[in-house]
Amino acid sequence: MAGDMVEEKKGVAGHPILTPLGCVFRRIGAVYEKETGFGVGQWFALVTLERSDGMSQGEMSRLFGVDPARVSRVVRALEGEGLVRRERDPGDGRVVRLYLTDAGVGRWRSVPPWRRRWRPACGAS
Repeated sequence: MAGDMVEEKKGVAGHPILTPLGCVFRRIGAVYEKETGFGVGQWFALVTLERSDGMSQGEMSRLFGVDPARVSRVVRALEGEGLVRRERDPGDGRVVRLYLTDAGVGRWRSVPPWRRRWRPACGAS
């Protein structure tokens, strides 16, 4: 049975559509970054905070199905640009909440509206 799981995982990882999809995603991300100045991860973080300011890093990690360390790296870069700030949750000091700064809101609004559109996926609302 354990061997079946290994074979099943190999089959999914080696599916012929995954490599071309990954290439397309990277190309789209590169074009978007060139046109807006935001990487894909930064864009996801900004659009999420624009709609749900004060979301925790953990909530963002779960929403996008990525490692919390990845969210932390993206947020650190945005924080370094003065676009996002982190604050400890007053009710639970272990939780770090994320907020757009005024500069973050202004920079986000400078992106053409058609590029700001986002359709929630994976059960996100």
